[in-house]
Amino acid sequence: MFWAGTMAHCIPFSLPIIRTPEVKRMICSVLAGYVWDTSNPFVKGHETELKKLARTISLRDSIEYNEG
Repeated sequence: MFWAGTMAHCIPFSLPIIRTPEVKRMICSVLAGYVWDTSNPFVKGHETELKKLARTISLRDSIEYNEG
């Protein structure tokens, strides 16, 4: 499962800076254990969506680190 992966740690700590309330709600639902809600794209496409989100956060963090 993805959560055991190396980039999984960045998602919960990035929740305060995710600007879209709907995306934040969907991620929080997964973190809270609502993994049967297949209308949530982070549940339905967990193999790809969570990895894409983690990669986006990682890229953003590396850009901020290099600029700052």
